Amino acid sequence: MQGIFRDLSGHSYRGGVLSRKRLRADWHVGSHHTTLWLTLILSVLLIIANTFTDAQAQGSIIVNITPPEVTLDYQLALQENATTLSNASVVLDSSNSSQSQFVNSLQNAMQRLVPGIVVDPSTFTFAASVRQQSQNSSTWIMSENLTFTVSGAASNKPGMNTYNLGFIAMNMSDSLKFGGVEFNNVGPAYLVSPINSQPASTTFYLDRSLVRGGPYLNPVIPSLTTQKFSLLDFSWIPKISDWMHTYRPLDTSSSWTLNPGKDRPGLPYNLTMGIKSPEGPLLTSLVAFYTLNLQLTAPARAVANGSTISFTVPAGTDFVLPAIVGTTVILAGATFLAEKKLVKPVGQYKKKRKG
Repeated sequence: MQGIFRDLSGHSYRGGVLSRKRLRADWHVGSHHTTLWLTLILSVLLIIANTFTDAQAQGSIIVNITPPEVTLDYQLALQENATTLSNASVVLDSSNSSQSQFVNSLQNAMQRLVPGIVVDPSTFTFAASVRQQSQNSSTWIMSENLTFTVSGAASNKPGMNTYNLGFIAMNMSDSLKFGGVEFNNVGPAYLVSPINSQPASTTFYLDRSLVRGGPYLNPVIPSLTTQKFSLLDFSWIPKISDWMHTYRPLDTSSSWTLNPGKDRPGLPYNLTMGIKSPEGPLLTSLVAFYTLNLQLTAPARAVANGSTISFTVPAGTDFVLPAIVGTTVILAGATFLAEKKLVKPVGQYKKKRKG
């Protein structure tokens, strides 16, 4: 900006007479530079805002194999400013009559992928809420936390345990409505209408199933895709062997992780719609996005083949050799100490005789 002002002040006068032509030219240059600066600042602010918003909406799915069961912990969050929602909250546990229907829906969705999976109702908990991101904010966050254990995934042979975790990619499309609020099929319930009501000049961007999409110059594809968007649709999750695997020889467990947006280009769902400025960035934007980090923890030296996790089971004889070695070391040490106390050096006896 200082360069602009120097340019204007340094060339506005010639021999004490103001050159209007030069002033207009300099003003045009200064105005152009100012526009570039404002565009750059606006772009930076949009990037910062989007980064902050993404951080606020991060969810997770944590899977732990604890033989003979598998424990799942879902922390889900949809963040959007395309609608006006209302504050709401719901809690389900084994004492709630609505729990059994929800558990059955989850179990049926899992059994379509891995027959024999059974959800333990006594371990099932569910809590959900809708709230504003901050007071008087136009951004709403719908969060859901559910935990439970399942059995029936294991297929064990002598010395080897195998778990089919293909059910992680379940798609539960049943409606999940409490107090008039839909907590699952949020696409058709809340987002399709705002998409279809945008002005004709609106540009749409949409990530779906970890794949980036757009720009779209009309709402047809975003609307049709969003019509099928449910929070409990995890069919986009790839096979576990395609996740990032981490294991070190001395670790007591093996782990796999998947971070959408980092390990994959797109998010599970990420909608942005707005009108473009002449410089390119959207002047205003409405957004709705949903992303999850995934983590699986299994016993040490586990391996993945597709979504099947296998690991060896230590046999009883695996503990015999360490026990023998340990006992031998202890006995040898005790024998050495005993001999050291009972057998005295000859020099000590000679000294006693002289005394």
